[in-house]
Amino acid sequence: FRRVLFRSVEPADQSAVTITETEARMLAGQSQLLGDRLSATWGLRRDRQQVDTSGNATRDPVTREFSFRVARVASSEFAGNTRTLGLVGRPLPWLGLVFNAADNFVPQTPLDVRGLPVGARRGKGRDLGVKLSLPGNRVHITLSRYELEEQNRAADNAAVTLSLTPAANEIWEALNRPDKTVPANRDSVDNVGSGWELEVTANPTPQSRVSFNANRAEIRQTNSLPRWFSYVAENRAAWLRTGTVPLISPFSGITVGGNAPTVADAVTSLDRALVNITTAEGHMPRQHRRGAANLFSTYTLRGAGAWYDQLTLGGGANYRSKPVTGYDTITGDHVRSEEHTSELQSHHDLV
Repeated sequence: FRRVLFRSVEPADQSAVTITETEARMLAGQSQLLGDRLSATWGLRRDRQQVDTSGNATRDPVTREFSFRVARVASSEFAGNTRTLGLVGRPLPWLGLVFNAADNFVPQTPLDVRGLPVGARRGKGRDLGVKLSLPGNRVHITLSRYELEEQNRAADNAAVTLSLTPAANEIWEALNRPDKTVPANRDSVDNVGSGWELEVTANPTPQSRVSFNANRAEIRQTNSLPRWFSYVAENRAAWLRTGTVPLISPFSGITVGGNAPTVADAVTSLDRALVNITTAEGHMPRQHRRGAANLFSTYTLRGAGAWYDQLTLGGGANYRSKPVTGYDTITGDHVRSEEHTSELQSHHDLV
């Protein structure tokens, strides 16, 4: 059983207080069946998180000073279970079959556009694998296939910080509604995917070791920033009724309207930012790399009494495929960086 209390207080001019309380309880076990030919591990964990947020200073639209506090209080409680099950069967001494399944609940503390906690992240994962031990136990090979689902993952999206939040606050400032000021916030995305993993470990001779691993993952992003889409839709009609009201200089997050943008221009800027966000739907997330591989080898010298006895020489290389850096707004295809990432390594140890 574990209980964690986390309290954060923002600087005085922000006047915000957030208290997060997390509790966790866990039970785990292991069993050996069928004469140790089948091993099972299992676990159950219960998490509960309570978040209390109050106070949010706003700026006077003329002096730009933090003039008073808004008595805004947001409280929420989330609870969920994490279940895991792992099975390893050995029908033959050199053959192992592996199955793992888990669903999880991960508390998250960021606040959304309305100043409410984003809530817990939930996920599911499954994998099947084969383990081979070749004669002499000098080569071990593991090949596995996995699938995953993830909902409500708090996302760091530059559009929230650079476009959406500033544009919304420009509107509320122009309408003299400091009580509506949008706080620093984050939103969420969902991910679904599958992939393969290969791992090989070999000892060709008593003095040499080789390890190699590679993976290929196909991840797709869905349900991007749902709270922001809902927030803009909820306020659109009210904003457009006062669309001719000019914004107050200086402007931030506004992409249209020139030197004299209006509330309607700010709404257009919001819409454009949301359209750009939708280009990620059904595609790999930014910075995702589809494939990766690592190779490393060492050799230990032997020579009784010699200076090089137990000297280990080693070297390796790794490879990373091109990351996704954006999306083509016409074709919807991924835009990747121009170069792969690769690296060579070497080392020596003298024992």
